[in-house]
Amino acid sequence: MNRTKRQAAWNDTCAADGELLVATSFDHPGYGPAVAPAAALVAAALRAEGHDARAVPAVPADHGTSRSWHGFAYLDPRLGTVGLAVGARADDPDRQRVAARCTADWERTVATRRILLPGFGVPVPRGSEPAGLRRSRRTVRAFLRRGDAVLVIGPATTAFDHLDGAEGRRRLYTVPGPAISAELERLDPDRVSFVFSPEVVVEDAIRTLRVLRARFPALRGQHPDEWPYRPADRLDTLVALCSAADEVWSLSPSGRPGRLLGTAVERTASRLRVLTDPTDVRPDWLALDTRTIALVPGPAARTGQAVHRLTTLLGGLGPLSVVQRQMHSTVLPFAGAEAPANVPDRVRNS
Repeated sequence: MNRTKRQAAWNDTCAADGELLVATSFDHPGYGPAVAPAAALVAAALRAEGHDARAVPAVPADHGTSRSWHGFAYLDPRLGTVGLAVGARADDPDRQRVAARCTADWERTVATRRILLPGFGVPVPRGSEPAGLRRSRRTVRAFLRRGDAVLVIGPATTAFDHLDGAEGRRRLYTVPGPAISAELERLDPDRVSFVFSPEVVVEDAIRTLRVLRARFPALRGQHPDEWPYRPADRLDTLVALCSAADEVWSLSPSGRPGRLLGTAVERTASRLRVLTDPTDVRPDWLALDTRTIALVPGPAARTGQAVHRLTTLLGGLGPLSVVQRQMHSTVLPFAGAEAPANVPDRVRNS
């Protein structure tokens, strides 16, 4: 790709006054027709600098004031001739300098890159819930009906709030970490059970569970088959991506990376950038040593479209490979003798 890259400057005519145009397609003097997938990104960066700029479907050829273009093009094995062209009025030296500088800045970013995306499994359809959560709710309901206080280990959750009404909710205690609060110290040690919060990382919960078992020797709890492995899988996936990447980008409309991504970045000492929109990318983000980017989408419903748009934009700045990685835990059927189907809850949850 680098061997085929060619700079150029050329003129045409168009009737636009006081603005910069970034072409989404253009005729390169050396290569002919070229596409510019990054045009919208470059135009947004110019507007962020305070310039009047827009991306246009093609270089206009109407009669009017002469306009000079600065651009480059290269041969992409998948997209063909790809490049960038920024134009300004030929009689406007200030904007001509901006167009030349802008083109040079973005040309320096052109390189072959990888985008690593997390694969978090098949999403749960709206209106339904994971099977593990249904089993956990049955377990919590059994503990409450037995009269136990139920310790929910991990982040606060509303997953169990509707079980057994207000009386049941009063016997649910969130235990975010291994510290034993004064409220927990007052519980009857013979009538305490535990479940894991659906959002807890299992390995973190186990450390808390060790402390609780030491304090409450008669502690009952859900079967490990019901433990929520999805958050741990998500964290392991993010840690793997962060470890393999030169930079980590969080694409989050709220401007805040998720809790698990924050943990992964801290564990791997990664450099994190937060984007609220795909056009937030700036040329200094794409130094030539930034060849692998971990792109982590946020929870917004339209994030999938934003990821597609961002990868399309980056595909105009050098050959791009998009790779999805995923860690996945599977609870296997127990190889021993199976319990009869009519085993009561008091035995299953003892």
